[in-house]
Amino acid sequence: MRNMRTVLTCAHVNFKKWAVEPKIYVVFLVSALMMVWTWEGVTRYSLQVGVPVTPWGLAFSYSNTAMTVLCGCLLLLFYCNAPFADGHTPFVVIRTGRRNWILGQVVYIIESSFVYMVFHVVCMLLILSPSLSFSGDWGSVLKSLAGYPENYDGHVYLSSLALAQYSGPMYGLIGALFLWLVPCFVGMVALFFNVISGRSLGVAVGGVFIFLSYFVFYVGSIFFGEGIYWISPLTWICPAFLSGGPRPTEMEGLCVLLIAIVVLAAGSVITVCKKDMTMQKGGL
Repeated sequence: MRNMRTVLTCAHVNFKKWAVEPKIYVVFLVSALMMVWTWEGVTRYSLQVGVPVTPWGLAFSYSNTAMTVLCGCLLLLFYCNAPFADGHTPFVVIRTGRRNWILGQVVYIIESSFVYMVFHVVCMLLILSPSLSFSGDWGSVLKSLAGYPENYDGHVYLSSLALAQYSGPMYGLIGALFLWLVPCFVGMVALFFNVISGRSLGVAVGGVFIFLSYFVFYVGSIFFGEGIYWISPLTWICPAFLSGGPRPTEMEGLCVLLIAIVVLAAGSVITVCKKDMTMQKGGL
């Protein structure tokens, strides 16, 4: 129990740094602007037709491919300096122990990515609030936009296949899970590769995943087929891109993300516990 409290303390210290971290303000401000850009057209359409809109479309927030790439850049900025070492870290490590400290960084990534997801949910609810309604169905507005996207001038692209296969609340939950696990995966990638390299290799590897998402959207699937989506987890932040067949299904995507997160987290903990630690600016 004492170790758990120590781990949580190490994690929550990072949250206290948010007030003086300019990049945190940039990430959340730009994310909020992207949500407004995506969903305000749906609100306008709903008000025009006089029919309320349900909030189950969270999964389609990054259905615009350019927005997905931009989201990847924001996530990499968010976690670029993992494991979040600073001038006080050597003293914290001495007092808490290596294992507790690095576990705290892992917990912080999990918790902060959850906060990132909740922030998106709140933004969407606020944007849709002038015409928001809760029901167990997708609702007429989302069904209409999925079937006849030419009827409005917004920027969200809904999948008719997803609307046919899943209920609204279920797909809303799936969207929330991907919006939690994909940022968590990016954070774990940055943490693991920064830890094993002692510098900023995590940023380079994260950049590769961002390039992969761009490549997959615009070129890769043409030359290598739809199966290339398996190696581009960043694109999964919009599960509508996962249609099964050569691509992974939504459930397969969630399982792959969970396994990757656990493996990267375990690798980071093992590496920190075994390696000689030298604190330097930007890493270990």
